[in-house]
Amino acid sequence: TRPGSSGASENNSTSSAPEGCPEFGDDTVFERSENPAYSPTRVVRPGLHTAEAGSEIVWWDPASLKLDREERLGVRQKRILQADESGEVAQEGFERHERWRGDRREVREEGSEPTRVVRKVTAVAKAEVEAAPDETPAAEIIPAGDDLPSVELIELERPDAPRPGGERFGSLVHATLAVVPLDSDEAAVRAIVEAQARLLAATSAEVEAAVERVTCGLAHPILRQAAEAAASGDVRRETPVLCRTDQGEWLEGVVDLAFQATAGWIVVD
Repeated sequence: TRPGSSGASENNSTSSAPEGCPEFGDDTVFERSENPAYSPTRVVRPGLHTAEAGSEIVWWDPASLKLDREERLGVRQKRILQADESGEVAQEGFERHERWRGDRREVREEGSEPTRVVRKVTAVAKAEVEAAPDETPAAEIIPAGDDLPSVELIELERPDAPRPGGERFGSLVHATLAVVPLDSDEAAVRAIVEAQARLLAATSAEVEAAVERVTCGLAHPILRQAAEAAASGDVRRETPVLCRTDQGEWLEGVVDLAFQATAGWIVVD
């Protein structure tokens, strides 16, 4: 269409019959007001027009369309209602819908009930300590019983100089202990600490303290035993564990380090 023109060809009042279309009239406007300036030669005639670029376009005659027709879906619904003047079919559908809603509600309520109750062992231990904070001394050695292994709390020597604290420093030390080879020397420990420090954005002071702490920990006799056990593959590190209580709950935790020794498995937290 050329700018300023109202049709797709130079002579808008001339068109040809398009293939596959009904017989068209003379105007593409369905209802035209009585305008003295109206002239059949100035309007687009319905039919096939050819543009200057050679493309073809069909201008439709709105008078050939079946307008204001009622939708067939509405007619169908109307007939259904007319056939059910007694309301029996509608009532049956309503009752089915109510049964469906009831069944759906029961399924949702049943599905909302957990089939497994899982608690983190750290949260359980914290709750027990808060309930009885003075019940167990910090340095007590708990002897083994019939179903309870012995637990020994060991405190490593600490340097006199103050060391960093906080969650980030603890994460740095823990992340290093999780991956460092158990027979590492100080240089190997430092390489891993520096790699973990980049991930945590740790400070240089935290790096130095972590290197000292991890190196000191690996030198402990228990960790030396773990290093020897690693040679035979009897070592578990950062291993998820589950334990079911007598109440049917599941306790979930992660073992920092466990290794097979002559007396059995030793778990290090």
